[in-house]
Amino acid sequence: MSGKKRMLWLDIAKGFAIATVVLGHCLSDTTALHDWVYSFHMPLFFMLAGFTMRAKPRLEVLESSFRRLLIPYFIVCGILLFFAFVPPDSLSANLDSQRSVHDVIIEILFASGQEGVFLGHSYQAIGAIWFLPCLFWGRLFLNEVLLRTKGACGARRVMEPALVAIIVAFGFFVGKEMRLPFDLDTACIAVLFMYVGVLAKRFDLSRVAWWQWCVLVGVWLLYTYAGSNEMAVRAYLEHPWSLLTAAAGSLVIMKACMLAERAPLGKVHDAFAWMGVSSLTILCVHRVESAIFNWQKIMEFFRPDVWGWDALYQGLYWFVLRYALVIVCAIVVVKLNKTVRARIAATRAARKEALG
Repeated sequence: MSGKKRMLWLDIAKGFAIATVVLGHCLSDTTALHDWVYSFHMPLFFMLAGFTMRAKPRLEVLESSFRRLLIPYFIVCGILLFFAFVPPDSLSANLDSQRSVHDVIIEILFASGQEGVFLGHSYQAIGAIWFLPCLFWGRLFLNEVLLRTKGACGARRVMEPALVAIIVAFGFFVGKEMRLPFDLDTACIAVLFMYVGVLAKRFDLSRVAWWQWCVLVGVWLLYTYAGSNEMAVRAYLEHPWSLLTAAAGSLVIMKACMLAERAPLGKVHDAFAWMGVSSLTILCVHRVESAIFNWQKIMEFFRPDVWGWDALYQGLYWFVLRYALVIVCAIVVVKLNKTVRARIAATRAARKEALG
């Protein structure tokens, strides 16, 4: 861990965001809670990523982004590719139906949250991990903007939002015509939210007046008219105003997490902060879990519908079961990762001592 002090509220916000990702995958799209979750949750992730960004050397950003985002992406993709070689009934009757190796490789290369066609080749959605390559490109694009305008003032400062606008416009208009490989078109839209995160830090959210927060809440609530901002399926192409409502909602959630940090919540703070620090691990575990378990069949066994629960309560029930499993698996993965890293560090230290 670096010597930099972590911002507790930011980790809490990430923890809340990753919980809503799994929640959104459990809720029926007929429920109001589903619409609320999809009005902000992925834009919030991108804005939090932007909040911690500053201009850095290109190779440094490339290396750190590849290590933190693409290596986990390809590890999960390797697991998904493994399942393509496994006969459907050899592990579990609940295992998702298998696809050909060719289809899975195409799916990995497109990294899209939505199925589509590119130059006559169809591909399936990669699932929740579309976020990883999307954030990878978003970090590279936004860092380039920040580098080119670093230290700028006056008229040159206008270049920064202008460059962001060009990137976003490219993603929007190209996205209407085709889906680019490795989620490049969606990454251009993500730059918008990441840049809002940069501005949120630059202008200090704590200085925003109460009436301005009321305006942001009002804009956010317009999502019921502006439409969904489900970035995975590029809903912003049909509902461009959802970009505005999602940004407003994400800012409100960020402020709420800042206020929550001051509350004497103790273990609740710790739990959400841990989920925030481990959010990418949780995301990857969630994708693997969704590939292994056929929850439709599992829920047939639990059958909450016989208790007379409506779609909302069934979704929440499913979320509790599913998220508990994901968290337990994520804890195991985090502990294994720490153990492996500690042993590698010890081995390197021993070799260095032996050579010295």
